[in-house]
Amino acid sequence: MQIGLIVDEGVDSKTIKLAIKEIEGYFNANSRKIPNTIKLPKKFKRDTINAKALARYLQNEIHLLYFKNVYLTNKGICLSDNFTYSTRGFATVGGKLAAVSTLVVRHETSTQEEYESLMAKVLLHELAHLLGLRHCNSSDECMLVSSLPNPGKFYNAQKALCKSCVDQIGEKRIRKKHRNSKSR
Repeated sequence: MQIGLIVDEGVDSKTIKLAIKEIEGYFNANSRKIPNTIKLPKKFKRDTINAKALARYLQNEIHLLYFKNVYLTNKGICLSDNFTYSTRGFATVGGKLAAVSTLVVRHETSTQEEYESLMAKVLLHELAHLLGLRHCNSSDECMLVSSLPNPGKFYNAQKALCKSCVDQIGEKRIRKKHRNSKSR
């Protein structure tokens, strides 16, 4: 499986390397950074961008090159039109595009180690949505709903998928060392 990595201008190279390492380290996938960074048009020149508008733009204008694609942005991503809060990421279950906000993840962490740990979980979570997973009720894995009122539960989750989630995705899509996740 090939996963395209689309990068917004301003996302640092350390985060790009982390994303590639996490994608390839967990999934049986090769990730390819799309050569040019993306410079969003003026309608996106806010600190926070609307998820639906962003997805439409990327799908129509960037011509997503791979079956599955991850977009890294240094802006907040808002799921509603009223811009009340930003989310760490979004993806459509079984879709072609996931987006992750490095800005939100940075604001929710205080050290580089915490940032890298949370980024890894968010990337895994959003990619699993692309591969067809919905949120899971497992209490300690990263496909649980990462609710805003209590984000600590998501922070404390393992960077893993439970056995039920692995079974739904199909073992061949997960690297062998990650297949033996705990059963519920």
